[in-house]
Amino acid sequence: MGPYTLASKRGQHKSKDSPPPMPRLVRWSTPLELMDARNIPAATNSFAAGLMGFVGFLRLVNKAFFASSWHLRTCSEIFMVWALATQAVYVVKLILAPRSCREDFLSAPTNASLCAFPITICSAMCNLLAMGWISQRSAAWGIGLGYGIFVLNTPWFISQVWGRAAPDTYFLIGTVGLCILAGCAPAHSFPNWLIALSMWGGLAAAALLLPRVTRRVLRDVSASAGPSGVLLQLTPSWLCSSWYAGLPAEGSHPAAFGSERLTALMGPLLFALHVGWVLLSAYCIWQRRKAMRESWFSPGFAGWTGTTEASASAAVYFYMQYPNSEFCVWWAAVMSCIAVVTVPLFNFMYFRSLEDWLQYQQMSAFVQDHQAGLVRFQAHQSQRKREGPRVNKRDSSGRVKIQMD
Repeated sequence: MGPYTLASKRGQHKSKDSPPPMPRLVRWSTPLELMDARNIPAATNSFAAGLMGFVGFLRLVNKAFFASSWHLRTCSEIFMVWALATQAVYVVKLILAPRSCREDFLSAPTNASLCAFPITICSAMCNLLAMGWISQRSAAWGIGLGYGIFVLNTPWFISQVWGRAAPDTYFLIGTVGLCILAGCAPAHSFPNWLIALSMWGGLAAAALLLPRVTRRVLRDVSASAGPSGVLLQLTPSWLCSSWYAGLPAEGSHPAAFGSERLTALMGPLLFALHVGWVLLSAYCIWQRRKAMRESWFSPGFAGWTGTTEASASAAVYFYMQYPNSEFCVWWAAVMSCIAVVTVPLFNFMYFRSLEDWLQYQQMSAFVQDHQAGLVRFQAHQSQRKREGPRVNKRDSSGRVKIQMD
């Protein structure tokens, strides 16, 4: 029996749609010939991106609260190796099952998970440089490569979702992520115009998509029906942490076009949006708590790792700017505690579940959300066709009346 077989002796007594057993707290016991590399979920990239971002978060906490503790520095290096090992799992799929990876790229929901791969590259270069493992030139080339991959993928991702499905939280991953260069570039001698283009590109995508996504997620429980509801807070948190990561010690932000007033206003504004959308995200998670319990533990929980890390980083960055604010202290502490628990726990659950996922075809992250969005969009289009086009006519008093043909 070859390594690519979908059959599983362990699962022959189960029905086709039965869920895999819960992961065990012991070492793997399944022979390799019963595992299928094609079943490695595309969400592996999101788990790796969350861990890689968590490494940067630990360095930030070490700087903000512990004055460069040796213990946290060592801990961040351990998580760095863990993140690289997680990303290597999907590289194995790329080598052994390239056709399956191509299918992941061509499908909108799995393409959203693949967007995390270039983000991991950019984060890894920043962390490796900060740890002294690579040179600044190598880090700059790596960040340029990762960001180039992301930018090239963005038009394809937009073409797969725009005008085809109702807006959902996974829309934000492949679009607002344009701001990642703004958080990485200032320390690597990228030109200011490129940093500004990255930051304002992410802000433009957020202004266009976030209100629509928020409106649907709050009103339609079928949107982000599982654990992906947490992604609602990702956009403001991402933008806030990227802004402060690129903020120089003196002078204006590279994306502020030399305006110190814009530099002073933009950070608090993004932080206020971050706090508001974290609370909205908590409300959406509460609405979907039953669906989350039923889907535990699935690839969709990958979105929690990067999201909680980005929210914690935004909170700590703002605390570093306003250390005397009691609210900032408590908010940074709460967000940090959530990230410290969530990111390692969910990545541990990923590796414990991976043995079963390699034997059973799992539903990829965001697939259920995408299917619900397709149904919603098609229903909306059918309703508009039944109603007919709107024609504006004026009555005798000159007022506009809306009529249907």
